[in-house]
Amino acid sequence: MTKTTKKIATPATPPSEVVQATPLKKKKKKVRKSVTPRIEPAGTPAKEEQAFPFVEVKKENKVVLVTVYDKTAVTEFMKGLNNAGWEVWSCGGTLKKLTEEGVPAKDVGDIIEAGGQITKLFNGGIKTLQPAVHGGVLASSPEERAELAAHGLCPIDMVVCNMAPGFDIGGSALLRCAAKNHARVITASHHTQYHSILSMVTGTQPWTTHYTRKYLASKALEATSLYDTQLAKNLDPAPVKPVERFSGLSSYIEVRHHPFF
Repeated sequence: MTKTTKKIATPATPPSEVVQATPLKKKKKKVRKSVTPRIEPAGTPAKEEQAFPFVEVKKENKVVLVTVYDKTAVTEFMKGLNNAGWEVWSCGGTLKKLTEEGVPAKDVGDIIEAGGQITKLFNGGIKTLQPAVHGGVLASSPEERAELAAHGLCPIDMVVCNMAPGFDIGGSALLRCAAKNHARVITASHHTQYHSILSMVTGTQPWTTHYTRKYLASKALEATSLYDTQLAKNLDPAPVKPVERFSGLSSYIEVRHHPFF
């Protein structure tokens, strides 16, 4: 006998349960907008340049104050600046070295004498510092620069300084002044920075950015911080952590943010 296979009828899918294929949406092509390239060095954060984009260094009578213990490459640096129209101010051993190696430089002592008997500047903002020197570094507003001019002084545009072993009070003060006024002043605290700074300020379109000046200021403050830390260790060599060493100071020292940072 032949067996017959019965076909089981598949129930029809109700119309309400029929799944219809969803049509694929066409992706819209993104149209790139034309962007005008920024004229700035690679890697410079754009936000840093919104408030202080570029400081031109084409003005006449550009002044650099240089006093260094480590004199590595300082002669070449000052020659390059002088050839680009910068006026060099110096003192002590640095002045002697520059003069002997043919770099025209003015003695800071003569600048101080030219300033006369100034007791204070900037509405009392400078009293315990040397007005002719530190006033030239710290002058930032047009009113402060006009006050300098009234005394026969001029702003200082760059400070080149590193500190001698021991208690170097003057070098530390100069670096801190320049770092505070980094919106206008270039701070060079190590000979490895000389070549880059020289390339920026002596090119066909000399400039420095706020980002660059702030970076150089931070390096100067790192140098003074390490210097002071070593001095503190020399005075109190007890092997304690810096946080423990200085924790008691937090009760009466308040570090406020400078508006330019």
